[in-house]
Amino acid sequence: MDGLTFSDHSPTPGLLEYKKCIQPVSIRLEGGKLHIHNHYDFIDLSHLFATWHVVQEWGNTNPREFELPQIAPGAEAIVDLPDWSGELHGDTWLSIHLYLKNETAWAPRSHEIAWSQIPLLENHTFELPSVVPGDINGPSIYEQPGRLTLTWPSCNEIFTFNLVDGNFTWANQKGSILTRGPELGLYRALTQNDVGFGGDGKEWLKFRLAETKMHVRGFTWFVNENGTMTVKATVRVAPPVLEWACNAQLIYTLGQGNLSIRAKGSFSGTVPRHIPRISLTMSLPKDYNRATWYGRGPGESYRDKKQAARFGRWEASIDDLQTNYEWPQENGNRSDVLWVQVKANNAVLEARMDVPLNFSLRKYSTADLDKSTHPHELTELHETVLNLDFAQHGLGSGSCGHLAFQEDRLSPGLFDFTVLFKTK
Repeated sequence: MDGLTFSDHSPTPGLLEYKKCIQPVSIRLEGGKLHIHNHYDFIDLSHLFATWHVVQEWGNTNPREFELPQIAPGAEAIVDLPDWSGELHGDTWLSIHLYLKNETAWAPRSHEIAWSQIPLLENHTFELPSVVPGDINGPSIYEQPGRLTLTWPSCNEIFTFNLVDGNFTWANQKGSILTRGPELGLYRALTQNDVGFGGDGKEWLKFRLAETKMHVRGFTWFVNENGTMTVKATVRVAPPVLEWACNAQLIYTLGQGNLSIRAKGSFSGTVPRHIPRISLTMSLPKDYNRATWYGRGPGESYRDKKQAARFGRWEASIDDLQTNYEWPQENGNRSDVLWVQVKANNAVLEARMDVPLNFSLRKYSTADLDKSTHPHELTELHETVLNLDFAQHGLGSGSCGHLAFQEDRLSPGLFDFTVLFKTK
């Protein structure tokens, strides 16, 4: 469906993106100074007032006003950075906002006209903490035909591996955490851009991306000297019939209240030009129904659609994490995320990656999003699906234009990433 609003005239994410891209004032940091450019053709910026605050992982400073200089139409002014004496630690952003001074015929006073977030400190390679061991002697290990169970009696931690299909479950004294463990995946629901004349949808149908499944080739395991446990799964993600595949290792390191999963692999055979994603997908109990994260938000964002998404600490329910497009499709991703916490009534599961991650929290299955043509046809799952994406293919504009730009395309190749999970 075309257009920048939904049928009830509420804005789509595309309209918010468009508003950000054409905002009449832009700000950049150059040579330790702020460069403020007035893109208006006929007026200066005297009708606006400006505020700034600092965004960090543990919270934001209070907004403060600062005086805008006189900037003629089409001109640029250079001003000093605001005086801020705080410590730079982790990703830190200077957030600047410009608002209307007075009410107009089309907007109230304090309506936001433009904003910019300027990185003061970025760290896009993260050193993940080590997995915390349980008992120094390691877990109790129970081997059964097709099943491996690991327990730490001191903390009621139970990990179970299905050695046939690779399913992994995790529970503790608070109840079930993962009902179906992280599965390496390559596919997401199609978008209208994918199925348009310029999209990848036809090729993905030809290569049967929607039918790819993870198959287990082998398991090994051993107890480490510090009492943690390592389990290695050799897996193959492939469609039926066709000879191409993603061949990978999933290396689990398990401890008390936490685990890490390293996924590393490559592709073989006659592969598609592009793939939708490289991700870990898992199922949680249905009461894990809200999330807090530090990254881009509050709305959805993607690799090539994130100009309107602001860095910050955000919180949303699973309902608010869906974008209810009138033609069901892929939606609800949050990008450039440092960490995400998925919350139940009395439990929290936190995930971090060694690079900024993408996450989505789902009420519907990918297959249901693909087959439904109206929202009322979707059926809610009896579980919550969490996707943690290492890499994604851009959305592009294939419904009426072209593929994603070259730099936003995801081609099959080598990959290696680690996710750390811990409970609270």
